[in-house]
Amino acid sequence: QVPVTATTYKTAGAWMYRGYNGKCYQDGSELPGKRRKVHQGDVVSCTLDMDAGTLSYSVSGESIGIVFTGITGTVSPAIGAYSARKAVTISDVILRGGA
Repeated sequence: QVPVTATTYKTAGAWMYRGYNGKCYQDGSELPGKRRKVHQGDVVSCTLDMDAGTLSYSVSGESIGIVFTGITGTVSPAIGAYSARKAVTISDVILRGGA
């Protein structure tokens, strides 16, 4: 849902990979397990496959694999930070599927 105005990571209709601690949340629920934490200088890649309804990640070339499934409808990317003076660069967007 755009714009993203939620202030909690447990938001219905959202899929979140929390780089701070490696936890993931889907549609308001925490998924079991943890993934790799993200550190300053890491490069995070996200692959959204709308034909398969999946979202996968890699961090600095290391695949985390498919983290989310069952994704349908309109999807809008969002990036959040916990404090001021944080910088994030989106270097590329590649669209696959959903045609």
